Amino acid sequence: MKMAKIESKQNKVKERSIWIIKNARRAALLFWADLIWYAHFAIVILAVALFFIPESVWQNRVAFHFYYLWSVIALQIVTGIIYLPKTKKFHFICPLTALEKHLIKRHPHKHVGESCVADFCAERFGLPKWLGTVSVLIALTMVTLQYL
Repeated sequence: MKMAKIESKQNKVKERSIWIIKNARRAALLFWADLIWYAHFAIVILAVALFFIPESVWQNRVAFHFYYLWSVIALQIVTGIIYLPKTKKFHFICPLTALEKHLIKRHPHKHVGESCVADFCAERFGLPKWLGTVSVLIALTMVTLQYL
């Protein structure tokens, strides 16, 4: 009985290995797509964590935070402008999300309203998706006021 379980597990591992070898390119693309998906959280966590670092610890924290958030928004605006001919309407488009959708073979311009972080918060915590946009606007306002 125990030998049968071990052989069954070995067969499953072997089948999985064969599947990975046959689909190595697809598996690599999915790996990079997952890595990009998790990069979103590093970016968001850094943006939030910077609010809690006192200036006595990091002298230029406010300036860094200001340029960090505004550069993230600027990248989204530039990507939105690039996709403007396809979407026929301007949207803030995260370049990481666009790249991720491209890697998993979903057309980014057709899924322009999707946001990795907003979707995650909606699914996990039941928060409305519009709350992400409002949070970004509030954070930008706070950082800008701190910087000025």
